[in-house]
Order: sequence, then structure tokens, then C-alpha cells
Amino acid sequence: MLAAGAAGLATAGLGSTAAAAQPAVSKEYFRQAGGKALSRYSLGSTAPDSRGRPANVVLGFPTLADYLAKNSPAEGGGVHFGALIGRYANRIAKGQFTVDGQSYRVAVNNNGTGLHGGLSGLDDKVRDVTEPANGLRLSLGSA
Repeated sequence: MLAAGAAGLATAGLGSTAAAAQPAVSKEYFRQAGGKALSRYSLGSTAPDSRGRPANVVLGFPTLADYLAKNSPAEGGGVHFGALIGRYANRIAKGQFTVDGQSYRVAVNNNGTGLHGGLSGLDDKVRDVTEPANGLRLSLGSA
């Protein structure tokens, strides 16, 4: 998942009983951006699937080079494999909605709808990363 924090791409090989297993976390240098060293994180587990084999449960590309070449929403047909999206997921029709009688508008960026956080979603923002004993914690402030 394109995350960051020092930033990164996290891939997972988690099986159906992964909750019981402690995740393995690896980290490697990715690149410099905005004066920060960004890292690539990979998450994995030895938990087996229902047939006793480790299983990859995350849709994505096999290599970092593939993410960089094929995972562009503009050039890749809207692909967001592994992306951490936000402030909302899916589409908001005509970029407007109402909550408790109050109307709100969001940017329209996908065939007349607001999709996955608008024109500048959270999928390409650098997150802060901490590494607790049981995985990763990604954080990002967003007004």
C-alpha cells in the first residue's frame, strides 16, 4: 500500500488466520521527496490460508517498479492498487451530499462524481510511521 512516513509501499502476504500470527515488517530505502528520506515497508505473516498455505490477500503488482509504472490514476485507468485513500471511499454523486439538513459539496473528479477524496486525495500524501511491536502505525493530519 502506498503509505509513507517516512513513506512507502507495503505489501502483505496474510492468510485467513493472520490475526493470530505476529506480522513480519521489513523496511528499505525508497527515495527522497520533499527533503525527506522515504521508506518502503512490507508486511507479511506466516499464517496459512484454509489449505495450510501462505496466501497473498492484497491486490497489487509484483514489484515496486510495476507500482511506479502502472499505478497512476491518470495514466493507468484509475488504478489505486495498495493506496491508502481518503477522506472518503467510493463515489459521491454530483459531488454533493446532505447530513442533518446541511448540504456539503466536494470536488468532482471522476465522470461527475467525487471519488476517493477529491482532486488531491490522501493516497499520495506522506504519512508519519511508527513501528509498534505488532506492525506499523501510519498517521496523517488532514483538516
